[in-house]
Amino acid sequence: MKLARVTGEEGIFRVIRRGEQQTRVIQVGAQESRLVASENVEEIPPESPDVQSLAASQSQSAFRRWMAQFLDAWGANPEWPALLSWLLEAEFRRQQLAASTYPSKVFINRDEEVIGRAEECDAVRFGKWSEERLTQALYDRCHFGSTTCPSTAGRFTIDTDAYWLLGYEFPTCNGPADLVALTVNGGLAVFECKGAVNSYSPFGAILEGLDYLSSLTSEGNFAKLSAGFAQWRSSLPAERVPGGFEETSPTRDATHIVIVLAPQEYFDRYSRSSRGFGCGEENSLGHWRNLSSYGRRSPTSVRFGLAACDFLRTTSATWLGAS
Repeated sequence: MKLARVTGEEGIFRVIRRGEQQTRVIQVGAQESRLVASENVEEIPPESPDVQSLAASQSQSAFRRWMAQFLDAWGANPEWPALLSWLLEAEFRRQQLAASTYPSKVFINRDEEVIGRAEECDAVRFGKWSEERLTQALYDRCHFGSTTCPSTAGRFTIDTDAYWLLGYEFPTCNGPADLVALTVNGGLAVFECKGAVNSYSPFGAILEGLDYLSSLTSEGNFAKLSAGFAQWRSSLPAERVPGGFEETSPTRDATHIVIVLAPQEYFDRYSRSSRGFGCGEENSLGHWRNLSSYGRRSPTSVRFGLAACDFLRTTSATWLGAS
């Protein structure tokens, strides 16, 4: 681990990736990485007393570090959702490091598999098709359009947030990720797609998505995904690249997100179940809205959110808990 000082700024920074012009750094104890001019980054020698004292402070338990964060001018921010996010990120990082590399391709080009599924699903009443079929149809519709929806060049939107759909059922050693996309900043978005009736609660679906995301962003799998993306991207005509994504490619140290995508009936069902209770007096749909709202603005480097989508005749969705 390389540590450095940044000219004009206090504190010690961890060097994530050093380039000739710009270096990506993250301040020790913070969450968000950023780019600074390489000429302003001075690496600290390993034998420096600053490095040694920092190593000693880092040896304290996670419980103590989280306690200190609560005491450090936390203000009016809710503690329980924050602790939940820290716990999820800690386990995410552990699994990311321990993940096995999938033996075959990770990025699967699904463009050749289009067989009119978007048209098919647009023509039937919701519930007729499996979750897998509806997910595939959503990918097809965004990329190639249907009789009821023009193509969006692969762009899927949730309110004002845009995602470039890369494919579905991307393999990991833990099972296939339902739907995988890129954010405009190069982060991965893993969509866990659920039908109106599904035995996984929204929180269970978040955990499932994090399991896939930690595998896809592990060093070996991310390298395979990036190589597959580059090959797929090079074959696309200009009209197949959504606006705003022209220069976007997968970036491992970007902020990644898990999104539970389901019809409103799914969230309504779990708002009436005691499995959705347990957050103060909020034993209703408000619980899931609050969870989604906090998860999307969490200061951690991996986030989560819940979005309502009926999968039919649409290329967009709506956030639960949109502010």
